[in-house]
Amino acid sequence: MKFKLGLGSIKAKLIFYIVSIVTMVCVGLSLLSYFVASSALSNNMEQSLLTITKESAEVISERVNRIHNQLTALSTNSIFMDLEANKNIIHSTLGNILEDWGYLDIVAADASGMTTGGENIADKDYFQQALSGNNAVSNPVINKADGSALCYYAVPIKNQDDVVGVLVGTRDGFGLSQMIADVTYAKIGRAYLLNSQGVTIAHSSKDVVINQENASEQAKSDASLKELAALEANMMAGKQGTGRYAYNGVVKYMGYSPVGIQGWSLALTAPRNEIFAEINMMMSTMVIISIVVILLSVVFAVFIASGISNSLKASVSYADKLAQCDVSFEVHENYLKRNDEIGMLATAFLSITDRLNAVFSSINSAVLQVASGARQVADSSTSLSQGASEQASSIEELSASIEEISAQTTQNAEDAENANRITDNARVNAEKSNSQMQEMLKAMEDINTTSNNISKIIKVIDEIAFQTNILALNAAVEAARAGQYGKGFAVVAEEVRNLAARSANAAKETTDLIEGSIKSVKNGTKIAKGTSDALQSIVQEIVNVADLVRSISVASNEQASAIAQVSQGITQVSTVIQSNSAISEESAASSEEMSTQAYLLEKQLSKFTLKQNANEAMDQGLDWTYQDTEANDQDNTDDMEEYV
Repeated sequence: MKFKLGLGSIKAKLIFYIVSIVTMVCVGLSLLSYFVASSALSNNMEQSLLTITKESAEVISERVNRIHNQLTALSTNSIFMDLEANKNIIHSTLGNILEDWGYLDIVAADASGMTTGGENIADKDYFQQALSGNNAVSNPVINKADGSALCYYAVPIKNQDDVVGVLVGTRDGFGLSQMIADVTYAKIGRAYLLNSQGVTIAHSSKDVVINQENASEQAKSDASLKELAALEANMMAGKQGTGRYAYNGVVKYMGYSPVGIQGWSLALTAPRNEIFAEINMMMSTMVIISIVVILLSVVFAVFIASGISNSLKASVSYADKLAQCDVSFEVHENYLKRNDEIGMLATAFLSITDRLNAVFSSINSAVLQVASGARQVADSSTSLSQGASEQASSIEELSASIEEISAQTTQNAEDAENANRITDNARVNAEKSNSQMQEMLKAMEDINTTSNNISKIIKVIDEIAFQTNILALNAAVEAARAGQYGKGFAVVAEEVRNLAARSANAAKETTDLIEGSIKSVKNGTKIAKGTSDALQSIVQEIVNVADLVRSISVASNEQASAIAQVSQGITQVSTVIQSNSAISEESAASSEEMSTQAYLLEKQLSKFTLKQNANEAMDQGLDWTYQDTEANDQDNTDDMEEYV
């Protein structure tokens, strides 16, 4: 048996498994690191966004308050106590500080809303708030014609505790965007300011401010802005928090917090791809490191697999020699010196070859003795089988004769039993006939008695007929004497006489018949008596015959039983002899088969190539003189080879 080492070899499998494990570990560690770092960065980023947004909202509030404080300090000037009288002074004073303070214009308005410039601002929200004593700032007022924006800051002008007017400073509306320009997250975030109506009033892009974008309104027609609209709804409600949304296909994180001025809210956003740029770079580094590790693992796997594969190839070579019945090979010392499983396997091969050589040598010697003993046992078994066969044949003939005699005796016993049964029946019938004959004699006697009684009665009838005839004659005589009057009585007397005559004749005939019957009855009684005596003699003879037949039947049954026991004993002896004969034949066949197997075993042992000392023992093997046809020898050899 030869093994082909290719794609399915252990070497290839070891390389595949080692590289696969290292690859899975590297990929697993890379993905785990990425997910852990991403999760940590995401949590840290959301917290940082919220913190920065809250702090930046306070800074923006402080910056607006600074402008208000500047205007409040200016409003304490006494020139604003009388706007109408000091109009020129106010105009000159305010004109000198515009450029230095960064204002586009500063005007003072009295309580009616009339400014020193002649404009009425009473309807402005910022004026109303300032007039009520609060600082106010307006949303940027956009001039879409030239793309400019203005923002109005208003503070109350107080005379002690009374508000006598409002000081309004006009600044660039994009100044709010400049206020939040330095609000960033890791130099990549951008901030924007939202008013209470959801309109963006400060943004890094002027176009957003000029267009006064409102995500809540835009989300009605653009479903992709629903997440942003939901976050800005929280901002308009004065809430603070963090969230994530998609804008123009870019995923962004947002932190938002109220500013505390006019319902404004500050939002700080950062693109996810830019935030995770370092994570992606780390992932790329991990991928490169993983590739290097995998390549190194391939080198180490090839080295390790080659060592194992070479050892296994040597083991396969040893196993192949064993399969080819060659146990004369020597195991290489390099493998025997190893302390691992390969060394254990090499030691096992060495032990196998040594033991097989010793075992085959011992088997060869044992085969000699087995073959010789098998031949002797076969000869003895053959002789014993022949003798047992002859005995079995004689016993079978004797058993057949005994069985025939037993059958005849059994038949005689059955015939005697049948004769006994017939004689019993005949005796019963004869006794029954005798009994019936006695009854018939009794009946004949009764008939005879009855006939005698009838004869007496007939004589009485005859006498009555005679007397009647005499009376009829007397009646006829008397009728004749009576003449004409006795004619009718004469007719009756004639009829009575005729009847008496007929009765006398009938009685005479009956008497004759009865007398004949009495004679016949007497003759029958005499015959029946004779018959009864004869039947009595027959019954006695039948009883004697029945007793004799019963004795013959009992003797025949006992004889049949004895013969059956003898036949059974002979049958048992025949069975034992036949069994011994069969066992002898089987023993002879087994001995013959053992001799054949010993011969075949020697032929199989001759196929093994043993070491030198074992070969010498094999050379002293059997000198076979086994006699068998060439065909049978070939069949037995084929059977043994198939078994092996």
